[in-house]
Amino acid sequence: MLFVYDVPQDGADMADPVVQANAKDLLVQLLNNTEKSEGPLSWWLDDYLAWVPNQSTLSGYLNDEGYFDGSTSAEGAAAFENSVTTFLSIYPYDRYSSEIAFWDDGSIRSSRASLYHFDTAGADNKIEAMVASYEQCEASPLGTSKAITFAQPYIFITQFMVITSETLQNLICSFVAVSILSWVVLYDVRAVSAVLLCLAAIDVDLLGLLWAWGLELNSVTMISLVMAIGLVVDYLAHLVHCFMTHTVEHPDPRERMAAALAEVGGAVALGGLTTFIGVLPLAFASSFIYRVFFRLFICIVGLGLIHGFFVIPVLVYLAYPSVTAKKDAAEAAFAGIPCEQVKSTLPENGVEQSTL
Repeated sequence: MLFVYDVPQDGADMADPVVQANAKDLLVQLLNNTEKSEGPLSWWLDDYLAWVPNQSTLSGYLNDEGYFDGSTSAEGAAAFENSVTTFLSIYPYDRYSSEIAFWDDGSIRSSRASLYHFDTAGADNKIEAMVASYEQCEASPLGTSKAITFAQPYIFITQFMVITSETLQNLICSFVAVSILSWVVLYDVRAVSAVLLCLAAIDVDLLGLLWAWGLELNSVTMISLVMAIGLVVDYLAHLVHCFMTHTVEHPDPRERMAAALAEVGGAVALGGLTTFIGVLPLAFASSFIYRVFFRLFICIVGLGLIHGFFVIPVLVYLAYPSVTAKKDAAEAAFAGIPCEQVKSTLPENGVEQSTL
């Protein structure tokens, strides 16, 4: 992948030969010390300094290094400004007209040179190229206040630099928020833990799908991962909450889960179906972003229903041993022990005796 990037000199006094030398040196450093940079594709100052010696009225302003000295006198500054304006009006140098911005008094406000990055396929290579160019600008005498590299793709490359930490931060915040709200609704550590375990499993499944599809972690996929927590918890919490409310009439967890599925299972399935229908038009979108969003959204709904109907019932059942299992465990614990000795181990209030 190859794309052009610019090196603006903003606020630098281009009439000063030292600034001209520093700007040229910066371009040389960008090419020599940045492996993925090449160019410059075009730079007005190179052509301008090659044009000036051919102008009899201007050649006397060049110093020994070949730079235009327009900073030592007002006459030199005026000559530089006027000559740059003349230079930009002559073919083929008029192509640089968009490369220079002027103040109202005719002095140069900003100018730029264009280079290009190459071999930047993949997020890591893009980040490496951008960071290396920034480092060269920071090391330049001009400093980043007067010279900085910029390209439109840098906006998205910067995203790649922070996407992992931002994703983790948002996932953690989402899990904390869901934990608090689930605790308020369910008020049971085991039930909340089962819900959070399913949510974590679904996000892991989505990460695996991203890898299988060859998709990178970016703003679209990050939004889907975070959104999955808030969307899927609805499927899970309804079933678990209904399970918790049937404690009295269905003390056995198997019967309780069956009653919960019978009561809210249809509504949860209908919610998943309507969500699928709502995002179905995105499948026909021409935009890559919308198509990726559709694929992830369908997977979120599907994984949410699978975990809601198959995974979390098993987790809840394992978290709440049945009454029969407790009785069998008690009988096994006291097997072969005389009845009088068993009674002596029970408290006097008789609560456990009535249970046995």
